[in-house]
Amino acid sequence: MRDQMNEILLRTGQTLSLGAKLLVAAYLWRSYRKSLRKSALIFSVAFLTSSLQVLGDFIGIETLKTTMEALFASLLFYGSLKLLDEEGLSFTISRGYYVSLTPLILTLYMLTAERSTPPNWLATVGVAYAVSGLFILLSGFLLLGLRSLYGNSLKYLGILLVVYGAHEMDYPLLRPVDWFAPLGFSLSATLALLIAYFFVRFAGGEEFLKLPQERSKPLEEIKPGLTLLSPEEYKKLLPTIKDLPILAFTRNPREAPENWTVYTISQIERERTVSPTNLPRITEIVNRYLKAGNGGVALIDGIEYINIYNGFEATAKWLSTLGDIAYVNNGSVIVVTERELWNEREWNLLMRLVA
Repeated sequence: MRDQMNEILLRTGQTLSLGAKLLVAAYLWRSYRKSLRKSALIFSVAFLTSSLQVLGDFIGIETLKTTMEALFASLLFYGSLKLLDEEGLSFTISRGYYVSLTPLILTLYMLTAERSTPPNWLATVGVAYAVSGLFILLSGFLLLGLRSLYGNSLKYLGILLVVYGAHEMDYPLLRPVDWFAPLGFSLSATLALLIAYFFVRFAGGEEFLKLPQERSKPLEEIKPGLTLLSPEEYKKLLPTIKDLPILAFTRNPREAPENWTVYTISQIERERTVSPTNLPRITEIVNRYLKAGNGGVALIDGIEYINIYNGFEATAKWLSTLGDIAYVNNGSVIVVTERELWNEREWNLLMRLVA
C-alpha cells in the first residue's frame, strides 16, 4: 500500500511539474516576442529542456533525464548572465557562455565514459546532478543581484533557485536513503511549481517587458532613420530633447540628462558600459528599444571613438544598419560628429547614409 501511494505521489508530481514547465516555456516565449529580450528566449528553451527531463524521468530513460537536467542548468546559468548583460551589469557574457556549458559537457563526458567502464551511478549521474545543482544555485545568486531592479518576484525566484540547486546537489548523497525519497521528491516538485510561478510573475512584470526607458515619439525636428548632427546643432536641439527619455551611447555620461538611459562607450569595464568594438551589442539594445515601442530616439555621441577601433568601412556599415532599423520602426538615431574629423570620401559616404 505504501509503495502504491508513493507511486501515485510520484506520477502526480511528475504530471504537475511537466505541465507547469511547458506553460512557463510558452509564457517566456511570449515575453520574448513582446520584449525582444534574448534572456527570455534562453529561459524559455531552458524550461522546455527541463520538461524533457521530467519526461525522461516519467518513462524511465536515465540518460535523457540526466542530459536534459544538465542542459537546463547550462541554459539557466547563461540566461541569467544574459539578463545581467541586458541590464548593463555584466561584462563577460561571451566568456560566461563557455562557463555555462560546464554541466552539459561534464554530463556528456561522464555518460560516455561509463560505456567503457563498469557502471557507477555516483560517478556518472550523481556527479552530473551535483554539478547541475551547483549551476542552478549560482543562477539563483546571479538573479538575486537584480532584486533591486525587479523587486520581490526576482528576489523570491533567486532564493528558490538557490534552494532548488542545493537540493539537487544533495541528490547523490540522499538518493539511497529510503525514507528520504518521498520527502525529497515532494520538495523537488514543490520547488519546481514555485519556481514556475515566480518565473511567470517576473517575466510578465512591467519592469521586464518595458523598454530600457519609456518610449519617446520621433521628433518633428528629426526625420525617421539616421541623422548626423554637428556638436553645435546638437547643443541647439538639446533643450528640446533633454526631458525626453532618450537612449544614449556616449563618451561623456555625466553630461547627459538624468532621465536618459545612458551607456558609456569605453574599454573600461563598469556598470552600463559597452565596448567600442562590441557593435552587435549596441545594435541589439537599439533594436530592442525601437521595436518594442512606437518609435523612439537613440543618440550616439562618440562615433569617432568607435571608428578608431573598428575602421571606417565597418563603422559605416554599422551606421547603415542602425539607420535601417530606425526607419522601419519609425524611430530616429542621432549621431553627433564634426565634419572636420572625416576625410572627403568618408564624409560623402556618411552623407549618403542619411540621404
